[in-house]
Amino acid sequence: MKTLRKYLSAEGLIKSIYSKFKKIQDPKNRTGKISLTDCLMSCFAIFSLKGLLQAEE
Repeated sequence: MKTLRKYLSAEGLIKSIYSKFKKIQDPKNRTGKISLTDCLMSCFAIFSLKGLLQAEE
């Protein structure tokens, strides 16, 4: 099993961001299929990961 560096790896950063996004309350109390956390993670992926942004073009 590979060792995960808690703070200095992309995986550690993504897990940290996910846990912070999970704490944000949805002000509209949506009942849809996509949670606010999932929406925020998608935004993070598109705007921070160049490969995904280039795939959109």
